[in-house]
Amino acid sequence: VVDYRELNENTIPDRFPLPLISDQIARLGGAYFFTCLDMASGFHQIPIHPESVERTAFVTPFGQWEYLVVPFGLRNGPSVYQRAILKALGELAHTYCVSYMDDLTIIAETIEEAVERLHVVLSVLTNAGFSLKLSKCSFIMERIEFLGYDICAGQIRPNVRKIEALTLLPPPSTVTHLRQFIGLASYFRQFIPKFSEIMAPLFKLTGSNKGKIEWLPEHDRIRSLVVQRLTSEPMLMIFDPQYPIELHTDASSEGYGGILLHKVENRPHVVAYFSKRTTPPESKYHSYELETLAVVNSIKHFQQYLQGRKFTVVTDCNSVKASHSKSDLSPRVHRWWAFLQAYDFDIIYRQGKCMNHVDFLSRNPL
Repeated sequence: VVDYRELNENTIPDRFPLPLISDQIARLGGAYFFTCLDMASGFHQIPIHPESVERTAFVTPFGQWEYLVVPFGLRNGPSVYQRAILKALGELAHTYCVSYMDDLTIIAETIEEAVERLHVVLSVLTNAGFSLKLSKCSFIMERIEFLGYDICAGQIRPNVRKIEALTLLPPPSTVTHLRQFIGLASYFRQFIPKFSEIMAPLFKLTGSNKGKIEWLPEHDRIRSLVVQRLTSEPMLMIFDPQYPIELHTDASSEGYGGILLHKVENRPHVVAYFSKRTTPPESKYHSYELETLAVVNSIKHFQQYLQGRKFTVVTDCNSVKASHSKSDLSPRVHRWWAFLQAYDFDIIYRQGKCMNHVDFLSRNPL
C-alpha cells in the first residue's frame, strides 16, 4: 500500500454524503428475499483523471509507477465511489436496490420478483462497466446480515456480534478479572439506576487478594443485569452520523478491543462492542505495536460506520498519537498506517485509568 498521507493532507475533501445507515436498514423491512452483490476490487473500478495520474506515483525496485485507477488510501475514494455507484443505479438506488459503498442488496417479496430485479440490476451494472466478485455474492437469500443487522422474514434485529464481546464472556474468576468488569460497568454507570447499590456485593469481593473469588448465584445475577443494561436501549443505540463518533481502543498481550460510541448531550452511547484474542506472534509485539494494532483492527471491524466520515480515536498510548505524522516507522507499523490513511480521524490520548471500559475487552477477549 502506498503512503498517501501527504497527498491526502493537500487534497480538497469531497463532501458527497454517504447514505445514512438507519435509512438503508429501514428500507429492508418488509422484504423476504435478498440478493447481496459485492463489487470486485472496489475502488479499482474507478479510473483516475488523466491530470491526477502523476500524483499517485510511487517508487519500487523495478522503477516508478502510477495508478490509472483509484488506489486504496486516497482521501476522496469513498465519496467518489459512492457517487459513481448511485449514478450508475439511477432510480434503482431509491427503489429496490440498497447501496452502501461496495455492498449492494436487492430486495423482493417473492422469488419471481427477486429474479426479475436481479436481472435488471446486473444489466445496469454491466452497462456501466462494473464487475462483481462472484465468490462474495449471495443470491435470493431469506436471511442476510447487512451493516450490523440481521434481516429475516420482513424483520430487522441487531446482530448479536455487536454485543457478543460482552454476552459470551464467562464470569470473572479472580479479583483482577472482576475489577476489569467493574471498570467497564462504572464507565457507563449513568445508564444503570442505583448503580452503587446494585454493585455493592461485587465491590465487596474486590477487597480480598488477587487470587480466586467465590462466585455465587447472587453475583452472577448482578453481572447478567449489568450486561443486559449495557447491551440494550438506551445504552446501545443505532448508528447516527449526526452525532460525534468516537472509537475507544485498548490492547494487551492477551487481546485487543474497541467500543464504537456516539456522544449525545455529552453522554456516551455505545453503537457496538468488539474484542479479539491476539495470535501467538501478536502477543509478543511491543505495547506500542499492540495499541496500534487495536486501532487498525477496530477500524476494520467498524469500517461500514467509519468509512467516509470524520471520527475520533481515543487511546491510552501517547506513542500512537505521535506516530500519526511520523515517517520513520517500522515496516509493520508503516503498513498499518498506510491502511489507516484512507480514514479521516483525529487521535486523542487519555490516561489508562480513564479507559477501564475498553481495557476490560482487551484483557477478556473472545
